[in-house]
Amino acid sequence: MSKQFTYRINKGSIDRKLENFDRIIGEDLQERLVNLASYMVQSSPVDTGAYVRSHSIRPRGSSSGRMRSASGRPSLKGNPGAQQSQRDEAYGALVGDVLKFLDQIVEKDGAVVINRSPHAQDVELNYSVFAKAQLRLRG
Repeated sequence: MSKQFTYRINKGSIDRKLENFDRIIGEDLQERLVNLASYMVQSSPVDTGAYVRSHSIRPRGSSSGRMRSASGRPSLKGNPGAQQSQRDEAYGALVGDVLKFLDQIVEKDGAVVINRSPHAQDVELNYSVFAKAQLRLRG
């Protein structure tokens, strides 16, 4: 006479655990991206505000994003209140990106941080905003 037993997988329980796991990953990712947004904004130079307001966070594979030109904009140097106002606006836009695209960022296994201002390369050469942010993420 043989003996046996059946082990039944509780798919509902596994699905609930996976959903909880996805939620935890999403929350952690959201927090990291919001912290990154804050760092990018605070470490960006502000002359006219065009550069700092051109930062975007999008799902991996995207090449779209905000683009502001400094052309025709007055310099805000010597006006810390106006500079902070530009930073605040940029931070709000980046947090909006994170909230809007979070599910897609998780689905595509990552995000791209992009700055499409016409002078982004020049600013990076002088201030290394992106290089410093990448180092901060790795650390």
